[in-house]
Amino acid sequence: KTLLLILGIIVGATFSVYAAGVWHGTDWIQTGEVISAQKIKDNFDYLYGLGSGAIPVGTILSVAYSTPDTNYLECNGAEISRTTYSELFTKIGTTYGTGNGSSTFNIPDLRGEFLRGWDNGRGIDGGRNLGTFQEDELKSHDHGLGFSKTDSPYNKPSYSNSGGRVYYGNERVDSTGGIETRPRNISVMYQIKAL
Repeated sequence: KTLLLILGIIVGATFSVYAAGVWHGTDWIQTGEVISAQKIKDNFDYLYGLGSGAIPVGTILSVAYSTPDTNYLECNGAEISRTTYSELFTKIGTTYGTGNGSSTFNIPDLRGEFLRGWDNGRGIDGGRNLGTFQEDELKSHDHGLGFSKTDSPYNKPSYSNSGGRVYYGNERVDSTGGIETRPRNISVMYQIKAL
């Protein structure tokens, strides 16, 4: 899958090869050969993963557009055929869903999700299998609440809990934030090599 060198001239829809070192799938393009523009395109598609064989089935890519490439499917949790996508099924099985239990299976649903490298025994994010979902979580931490000696509740502040707020005397700790914990981000579409 290595492009070495092509020297030639394009005439219309063909390309006359003067010197070549291009592997087109299983075929080398030979010096002196006249090849079509389509064969040139197919060769580059193969080298850069738009054709079959260059990128392994099961590879997930993030892209900046909304329509999956040829041989790719959007990672939307779809239920697909175990026969039509037999190589993908061999690789991921029912990790992301069993489909109907016999003739279909599910691809990952990565819409609105962040990806995290599988721990695989490292001990950073243990206790998980490949492909498992994990809910959002905020790491345990403390918030201090101080009183000066002149504050009336300093010695023994009263405590109450109302509407998600904690009150100590006249002081309170409010809830804050939105519906999830997240970093800054830009949305992309994830697609999986299916064929």
